[in-house]
Amino acid sequence: MRHQSEVIASWKRWLMIAAMVTVTLPVAGRIRQPAAEGHPSEPAIQITVIPPKGGGPDRLETIAGTAGGVDFKEHSVVIFCRTNTWYVQPFADSPYTSIDERGKWQTEIHLGLEYAALLVKPSYKPPATTNMLPAVGGLVLAVARVPAKTQSERRAELRKLLS
Repeated sequence: MRHQSEVIASWKRWLMIAAMVTVTLPVAGRIRQPAAEGHPSEPAIQITVIPPKGGGPDRLETIAGTAGGVDFKEHSVVIFCRTNTWYVQPFADSPYTSIDERGKWQTEIHLGLEYAALLVKPSYKPPATTNMLPAVGGLVLAVARVPAKTQSERRAELRKLLS
């Protein structure tokens, strides 16, 4: 008789554990799910307002875009413009463009043939000029690169943004 009561007690413990696991697994899954959803997406940057082609130190135009996947207060954007080489923008002594709380950034830059925007960590120190843009990795989290717009493409883009 004693053996039978031990078997019944053992089965009751097993059923209790099985019931607890059945009840707690879905709850544990719901607890973990918001944490997974709360992770930021991969760092990303996009240029949405592309300046026209041009050159020279006197004329400035707006470049703008969006960033994502990072703490906007902690990271910034570094712009490069290519003519005969890549030049940091808007000036070598002020290369950082801040990102607002909505993930948008904007600055005035000198004109060139091509533009690049880098999403960077706070300790990134860009060179004043470079023959090659840095690759993604380390302090550079994302890179976007676009050709300059023609004057007519730029006018059409600005009309679209204003309408």
